[in-house]
Amino acid sequence: WGYIALGQGNNGWQSESTLVMFNNDGASGTVDNYSNDNGMINHNTHDFTYTLAANPDGSFNMLVTEMGQPTQAPMRLILSEDGNAALMDGTISQKRKLEVLVKIDAGKTYGNTDLSGDYYGLDYGHSGMNAPPPSGSNMAISNIMTFNATAGTFTSVGRANIDGILLPDDQSANPRSFAVNPNGSVSIRDGKLIGYVSGNGKLAIASGPHVSGDNPGTAHVYLKRGDKTYATADLAGAWAFAGFGDFAGTTFRSECG
Repeated sequence: WGYIALGQGNNGWQSESTLVMFNNDGASGTVDNYSNDNGMINHNTHDFTYTLAANPDGSFNMLVTEMGQPTQAPMRLILSEDGNAALMDGTISQKRKLEVLVKIDAGKTYGNTDLSGDYYGLDYGHSGMNAPPPSGSNMAISNIMTFNATAGTFTSVGRANIDGILLPDDQSANPRSFAVNPNGSVSIRDGKLIGYVSGNGKLAIASGPHVSGDNPGTAHVYLKRGDKTYATADLAGAWAFAGFGDFAGTTFRSECG
């Protein structure tokens, strides 16, 4: 699985980009993790064990123990119906967090064609990770992104909210680079963002904890736009959701339901 997280708490900001491998034994795994804690970049790999307990609402309580460490506080995991995506409940940790996972198809060799066409994009970014509020700036973007697999570039058109100021965000004349790696990871904007693509290519996520500057406190989610005419009936049923945002750059909130 590919995993990204963006969190904010009393001790500041944290962003993560992680490759998680759950072993076939249903009890252990490994992680390859990049994190940025208030501007301090870390990279580590380690093993872990875990247990899952099903909840009546379809979510799971997850207990994780990293090697040589005490068991972490309980986590709540919500899997999508097709098993290609998951949300973590970012309201129950010490930080307010947005946490998203995508299932990587370990049996295929990925390429740029796995991230091609139009995607709905949602981004949140914070600059000045090592400075207390209200230093830095906070930005949310909603857009439609077009990935050109042959050229290895993407463009976007949407709107941005930068510290409460609403602005158009038209990057249609500003193509930026991307490259999908054979293992399902993706490098975006010449490596400024690390991301992951689901096996069916319908969902991608990205974050930038491994770089200093250039808004390393970011979370990006891309949802493939279907080749169809959507209708109200496409929204029928029960959905899981997660959110993250700020008010005036000083009050931050995460939600999951």
